[in-house]
Amino acid sequence: MNGRQLSCYIGELKRREQDLLQPFLTEPENFDRLDDLQAVLRRLRAVETHVDLLEPLTASSSQNTSSFDQVQWAVTNCVKFKFLSELFDNLRDTDTHILIVIEKENNELFDILEKFCEGKRVGYKYPARAHASDLAKVKGALRVTMMLLDSNPVIRPPDAIICLDGNIDTAQIRKKRWALHPDRSNVAIIHLVIPRTIGHIERYVSPALSLKRRLHTIVASLAQVERDIGRPMTSSPGDSEPAEHVAEFLRSFDEDGSQAHIEWPLHSIGSIKDVIEFQSEQSQMSISSPPSNGGTSSKRPLDEEYLDSSKRMRMTPTPQATAQVDITHISDSMPSTAIQVTKLQAQLEQERKAHKQTMRLKREFENALDKSRTQLEDLQKRHKVILAEAEAEKKKADLAVRHKQNLQDRYEKRGEDMLELRAKLQEHENVAVSSEDEKIAEIARLMKELREVKEEAERAEAKAASAENLRNYMQEQYSDARERATQLNDEKIAAESERDAYKQQADVTHVDLKKLHIDDSTKQVMRQVELLRTQKKQMEKLLQQKEDEITKMRTAKGVGMGTRAASVPRSPRVGAGGVTSRGASPLPGGRISNLRNG
Repeated sequence: MNGRQLSCYIGELKRREQDLLQPFLTEPENFDRLDDLQAVLRRLRAVETHVDLLEPLTASSSQNTSSFDQVQWAVTNCVKFKFLSELFDNLRDTDTHILIVIEKENNELFDILEKFCEGKRVGYKYPARAHASDLAKVKGALRVTMMLLDSNPVIRPPDAIICLDGNIDTAQIRKKRWALHPDRSNVAIIHLVIPRTIGHIERYVSPALSLKRRLHTIVASLAQVERDIGRPMTSSPGDSEPAEHVAEFLRSFDEDGSQAHIEWPLHSIGSIKDVIEFQSEQSQMSISSPPSNGGTSSKRPLDEEYLDSSKRMRMTPTPQATAQVDITHISDSMPSTAIQVTKLQAQLEQERKAHKQTMRLKREFENALDKSRTQLEDLQKRHKVILAEAEAEKKKADLAVRHKQNLQDRYEKRGEDMLELRAKLQEHENVAVSSEDEKIAEIARLMKELREVKEEAERAEAKAASAENLRNYMQEQYSDARERATQLNDEKIAAESERDAYKQQADVTHVDLKKLHIDDSTKQVMRQVELLRTQKKQMEKLLQQKEDEITKMRTAKGVGMGTRAASVPRSPRVGAGGVTSRGASPLPGGRISNLRNG
């Protein structure tokens, strides 16, 4: 870490050193501003990830800049994003899937990552927001997925996992389903940690400590390494070499998931315990023991050990093996040993490949078996539910059948009773009508007529009710038909309006097309006219040049040798009738007919 990032980090420490950090280091038992202290530590962690996370306004304003400028800013001022930039460039043309994990919800950081991937022209996905890159702007086959540690999306198996912030445990990541790869036993997990920072110190502080003691340990350790914040603890490669080594390691995997014999290329950044232990010993040596008094105890109180961070923090690094035994080395002092070693190594390599292939097939079979078991369990649960529903429906159906049978039996019994009563009534009426007593006969006759009138009235009422129902039904159908007709009429009017609009638009389009055609024809004619004018000017210029040449030639002939018309005649042309023949030339003594040489 250097440049602006280191300046912001040191500035935050200096800004709160006098009013917050120093009082906490000197009197931790009386310190009660833990919330303010945790806020300072959160700001320092934000600077470790990206300097724009220090202030929300800075993070929001960075989104208004272009993605290319954002990438340049992040690469220049943030060491973690510089590593990501180099890694993306080295893996751009490979079919590699990188998973970037964030410890807690941080919208500003996700926005920065999204803008960073856009500027690098790398394909990315953010399942929590359903965001993805525009494939038309992506360059290369590299794919990046961004997610929270606690989320559980369905994603492609990753080739590498990068923990960008926080103190995430590797074992916790290994337990996640999205961290598994079917063709690899373990997926590479990269923790981006800056040496001698809070993110580095927190990894070595015991989680069993109380909150105050944990914060005191972190602040005290940070105070001891303040001058060397960001400086590597061991010899480290250049700025771009770590990303190149990691990219080469990821490219070394074969198609079947096996890896050519390449170990993890990057060494650890070093344990903070080594630095703290060294400084603690130096501090302890510089402290002299006070002289003992006879009447007082020579033991120091327990609270002094709690206050003095250099004495309290006595962390010893874990012993490391100084040498490794090479079990594959075999002496080749005998002539045939080298050949045997070569054969054994080839057989061992074949066995390893076969074992990896078998393990891969085993994992695939186990995954398929687990999937089949899950499907079988789901089908069994569904079968049980369907059986329970079918049994319940069967019971309901039996109950309904019994109820129907009871109603049918009651109806038949009532019908039989009604027929019997009607028969008795008819019999009594017949007896009463045939009675000798006129009054009884008249009463029976009237009762019979009354019964017939009642039955007729009931039939009329039933017929009227049926007619009323039919009339209501016809009214409802008529109302529906009228509403449908109104709706169709409205649709017709809308369709006619749309047709007129389309027709008008077509006319306007036709006029526009005709105008465009005329304009195009006019432009072509004007271009031809301009071309002809240009040709005319060229011809006139050429004609003028020819005329100048003729004039020059004529002038040259008149001055140099002259023409026959302009020359002096050899003899005067004298003769009658204006004869200009040479035979008529005047000579003394008349015409000489024959001229001979004597």
